Amino acid sequence: RARRERPHIALSPDQPPTTQGKPRTRVFVACLQCRRRKIRCDGAKPSCYNCNQRGASGDECCYDAAPKRRGPDRVPGARTRGSRLDDDEQGRPRRTRRPRTPPPSSPPQDGFSPVSPSDAFLPHVANTFQPPALPSALHISPIPYVSSETSSLSPHSYAPVDLYANHPALHASSPSAPDPYSPVSHRHSQAHDPDLYYAPPVSSAYIESEDGSSDDDAALLTEPSVDFVRRTWWDHLLELYTPAGVPLTATARNQAMHTVFSDVKFLFRATSYWWSFLHVRRFFSTLSEPSRRARTQPSLVLAALAVARLLQSSEYGSGRLGMHNALALRDEAQAALDASINARAIDEELAQAAWILAFFEQCCHPDHQHIRVRGSLHRLDSLIRALALPSLDASNPQASAYEPRTVPTVSTSPAPHAPNTFGTSMVPGASTVGAHGSYATSPPCGCDALTVGGVDPSAREVTPQWVQQPAWQHEWSEAEVRRESCRRLAWMSMTLVAGYTSYGSAAGHEPLNCFVVEPANFNLLFPGEALAGKESVWALYVRAMLLWHSCLVAPRTDASFAMRAWLESEAIERALNAHTCSIERTLIYYGREYLFNSRMAISFDFQRFIPQAVTGINREKSEEWLRTQGGRAKMAAKALGEISGNPNHTLLQRPYFVWWFMGQVQRALKLWALDKTLTVALDVCRDFMAPIEFLTLAYP
Repeated sequence: RARRERPHIALSPDQPPTTQGKPRTRVFVACLQCRRRKIRCDGAKPSCYNCNQRGASGDECCYDAAPKRRGPDRVPGARTRGSRLDDDEQGRPRRTRRPRTPPPSSPPQDGFSPVSPSDAFLPHVANTFQPPALPSALHISPIPYVSSETSSLSPHSYAPVDLYANHPALHASSPSAPDPYSPVSHRHSQAHDPDLYYAPPVSSAYIESEDGSSDDDAALLTEPSVDFVRRTWWDHLLELYTPAGVPLTATARNQAMHTVFSDVKFLFRATSYWWSFLHVRRFFSTLSEPSRRARTQPSLVLAALAVARLLQSSEYGSGRLGMHNALALRDEAQAALDASINARAIDEELAQAAWILAFFEQCCHPDHQHIRVRGSLHRLDSLIRALALPSLDASNPQASAYEPRTVPTVSTSPAPHAPNTFGTSMVPGASTVGAHGSYATSPPCGCDALTVGGVDPSAREVTPQWVQQPAWQHEWSEAEVRRESCRRLAWMSMTLVAGYTSYGSAAGHEPLNCFVVEPANFNLLFPGEALAGKESVWALYVRAMLLWHSCLVAPRTDASFAMRAWLESEAIERALNAHTCSIERTLIYYGREYLFNSRMAISFDFQRFIPQAVTGINREKSEEWLRTQGGRAKMAAKALGEISGNPNHTLLQRPYFVWWFMGQVQRALKLWALDKTLTVALDVCRDFMAPIEFLTLAYP
């Protein structure tokens, strides 16, 4: 039997048009009778076509007042379609062509730039990972262990952010004491400093058609987005700081936030001046303001908390469980850093996170490996190079520049000073360089008044180890603070690498091939140069490290280099001797260590080029260095008696000192091997063994 075709029912002429003004092809609202029978309704009133066919005359259809939609059409006008303006005459999308390679004059479209948070609402995503329960008998609040397999920062590891404002953990312990690091002034600039980001010319991927053209509709994404992670990482962090099995209620969140801020405060109190590139006030403001948290790099905070837990997890502190938690936080920070690199969301905060992770790898911990240390330093070096931080002041004529493979010296006839970057003048009594390395300094040097502690004495309670660093000026704008932070980060990256190269040279490791090792790559104002010129203690210490690195990369057949390097070391030492401030004593005279390292490198590698006058004072310098090291070793051994029952002792919070102690032992043994009459070298080795053994037991 042939199937009878149903007649097509046209819609009633009074049907309203669509939201785009086009004639409707489906009925706006069907009557209840047709909806129950699931047949097409024409929407006519008072009775539709189907009801007229089956019912008696006078029957009326029942209509709802408005349609009941589901999905995208639930809200009228919510469904939007692409514009058809670019369609051809047949209605097909018009294909657009673009050149296979962008023209040289066009700026790169894909670059390293921070990702701004979106305003779109993010639905709740439950965390399916259930960490094992940990004992609560800890004087430090436990963090549930997160394995490296679950620390990929995927969206399934996070929950939506609950926005919290200022937290009482930020306030000073004493209500009457002024807070030296109150939240930063609310003049944040939304514009990014163009000097702080690097945009390589990387073209986006696309699918090529047979005729050589490319279809924009088939373009491939070049990187993932970190927007969701930026908006949810804080909630995930609070979950890590909440004991297993405890729901993340308002009370639990407050307790977790209090523990986070306590760890950050401990980090600033315990760490050395190496960390002074962090602006403490901005750091606390970032943690306390939800809008700033959504724009910050999660790896920066996670890495800082990992180091804070590491320094509290010696065998005299939290022990193995605390170290377990520190390593878990390290894995989270590393995953966040890798995610930002893959998304090409690279800024100075990511470089700061890489510095902290490199610092973590240099400390003693169960996962310490030589290859991990070198890998973390190379990652930091790549970010510093990508952001071009060592050449941040290339346009400033006051910044010193150096030639490749030469001795990094400051010009003996400086040009007239350009206007100061921050509007501050050079202080009276600053040193000036004379001919042939002669120095003239008017006593007193006045450096103490330019330090953090000299400008703000209350900072000694927040960052007691940083008070001898150059002060942050209160009149600096947000952009100026960021630029100064980038300068300090570049110099502290060189300091971190110099510490490794110093130990590696003594231990016989392969030299580290890094961008920051070559002095010619630096065109940057010295630390504190805007305040005290090129001959402050901070600037002279940086110059000593530049000299040390130049001795590592210089060709071993250049006789003139050996003489110039030796004269530069003598000039820097004379300038340091002219200072009367207490800065050098607080910094443990580490700059003079690099002067001695440079002289040892010159003596061993350029021995046939050094004249007899210089060789004759070699023993004198060696004996002076050994006596100094012997005094420091005895001080460290004496301090061991004060550690019992005191988990906050300074030596317990310096697990990275063990490599410096070992490097000094290696150098002392090398000096004794050259001259067996230097028995004081063996005494130095014996005295250093006590702190070495102590740190290796405290941080196994």
